[in-house]
Amino acid sequence: MSINEALWYLSRASGLASILLLTVVLVLGVTGPIRRSAGTRRTPRLSPAIVTGLHRNLALGMVCFLTAHVLTAIIETYVDIGWLSLFVPFTSGYRPLFVGLGTVALDLLIAVIGTALLRRRLPAGAWRTVHRAAYALWPIAAIHGLMLGTTEPLGFR
Repeated sequence: MSINEALWYLSRASGLASILLLTVVLVLGVTGPIRRSAGTRRTPRLSPAIVTGLHRNLALGMVCFLTAHVLTAIIETYVDIGWLSLFVPFTSGYRPLFVGLGTVALDLLIAVIGTALLRRRLPAGAWRTVHRAAYALWPIAAIHGLMLGTTEPLGFR
């Protein structure tokens, strides 16, 4: 197996791990506030602190896998995805629409992470509004993965 072929497989595997972790992070992010506001008398199985910790730690893991996915997709040479495509949507030489959707998802993720890191310094409404971009992030990332993850390895265009 060549290095380029290994990078291709690593890109696909890390992309799959990213979307799986993103799914869990999104579910934890949605259910955490619901559980706190439900007002039931039953003791929850997981405390809000545990749910929040899982949400943050799995999000960090997702970012690590996503970083590997993006870097290996750019470095491998079977398809033409340049460094500009990392931040500017629809500029890729390879399937610009679907790579561009991945770029849009990455840009949304950067906004969500930025507001999460600045949460204590932002008004609650501003943080909440930007953090809700995660609802758009998931389907955009899923379409990106479904449309690009089904190609055959090693130069299928």
